[in-house]
Parts: sequence; structure tokens; C-alpha cells
Amino acid sequence: MGLIRLVPLGDIHLGSTVSVSPTKFRLPDGGTYLPSPMQEVINKLWKTKLDRVFADDTPVVLVLNGDLVEGGRPGQPECWAPRMKDQMDAAIQVLKPYTDKALQTYVVRGTPFHVQGLGNVEDAIAEKLGAVDAISHKRVRLHIHNTRFEFVHKGPKFGNRIWTWGNQVRSQVLTNIMRDTFMGRETVDVYGYSHYHRCVDSGLVVVDIPGGRQLSGRGFILPSWKLIDEWTNHTDAPLADIGLVYFDVDESGYKIIKDYESFDPTDEYVVESKVKNGRSKRK
Repeated sequence: MGLIRLVPLGDIHLGSTVSVSPTKFRLPDGGTYLPSPMQEVINKLWKTKLDRVFADDTPVVLVLNGDLVEGGRPGQPECWAPRMKDQMDAAIQVLKPYTDKALQTYVVRGTPFHVQGLGNVEDAIAEKLGAVDAISHKRVRLHIHNTRFEFVHKGPKFGNRIWTWGNQVRSQVLTNIMRDTFMGRETVDVYGYSHYHRCVDSGLVVVDIPGGRQLSGRGFILPSWKLIDEWTNHTDAPLADIGLVYFDVDESGYKIIKDYESFDPTDEYVVESKVKNGRSKRK
């Protein structure tokens, strides 16, 4: 088999008022939910970027890397779908046009706050989408040609300063390489993490192994499909990266494609004062 396109999709959060959404969804009270203008922007990015992924005849493997629905507390103000069933149905409605085109789909479990525990929600979604084994996985390792990938929802966070963003990811890659080496397992070439809604690339991490060998790996925190919400607005980096990082893989290795946009929700105003004779003019 020739080129394979590996596309991870994480943090989709169907049901949130600030994430991708169906273009039209019937609510249990008989009403209809329509996306907000902000969601229409995200929906357009979703369609444009995923249509680009499937634009040619390259076989596509999808990894749905956790937090497919918003879940959360009952009555959560930033959730338009009150029932978990509605959120699951919305996720299937949005994802199925692409999983139907994919060569394979894998589902990885997200955080219990959003998707409940023990794969409760994402197992059901995996079954409806025809995912491999019809279950959600705690983590997935894929061996494509000569490259090994590993995906898990929650991993290292980006650093507190922009110049330290990649530090924790690099440290995690190093830890993983050493762990697998000591356990006698094949090491992984690319690690994909979600959860933090930012895109971070560790760059290539090279490790000297006793005996004169060198091993290497690379880690990514992947972008999301949800803008900042009330909780994220109070964290240390209230920004969101919307879009994709994916990989074209053949026998010679892999190519990285980064296709995402960064959103800053800051409201900015220009304050002017009319000045006369060195003093502000008062009315």
C-alpha cells in the first residue's frame, strides 16, 4: 500500500455553544438549534479543512482523540444540548460524513468530565461510526509503513511562557523513549496529545542510548474545534487553535501538514481624548 493520510481529530466538544455544531439540529422540546455566527465560522473551517483532507484518493485513517462531546454539568450555560443523547447524536451527525469516507476510524477516550467514565459515551459513538473494534481506546498505537504513532487524549501541557511551550512535550517524548527502551518495546516515532486546545510541536527529540545508539521521536499537542469558554478564559493562556495537524505517511517516513487558525477573543478599544491648551476638553 502506498501513501496513507493519518488525521487525528480531538476536542470537538459537540454540544458546546463555542464549538463546531450541526447546521441544524432538532431539540427534544420540538425546537431547532441553529449555529451562532461564531459557530458558523468554525463550521466553515471544519468543512474546508476536512474536505481538503479527503480531496484526493489518498486513503485516510481518522483518530478521534477524545472529548467528542461537551458533556459537563446539568444546566451548564455554554451547552446548547441539554441531554447527553443529543450531544452524541450531534457528534455522529457531524462526524459520519467523514468517517464513512475513511479507510479506518479509531476512537480514543476523553476526560470523564466531558464524556463520563469508562468509555460510556465514546464507546456508543464508536459503535455508531463503525470505528475499529467498535470501542473507545485508552490509547492507540498505529504502525503505518515504517512509522509508529501513539495517540492519547491527555498528555503534557504547553509551558507557561511562549518560549517554553515545547518543553513539557519534549520531556514527555524523552520519557516515553526511555520507558519503552527499558521495557524492551519498540519506540514510537510520533506522539499525539489533545486536551489543551493549542498546537505545540516538540521538534525532533534525539536520545543517546547506551551502546552508541540513537533513538528519536516527536510529540504534538493537537489543535481543537472549540473556542475558549468561561473556564478557559480564566486560565493562563486563553487562546484557541482551531484546525488540524495530520500526517502523510509512506515507506520513506512521514510529512507533517499543519492547517489551523489561532483565535484570540480579546475585545480591543481605542480611547481618544480631545486636547486643547494642554488639557482635556470637557463637555
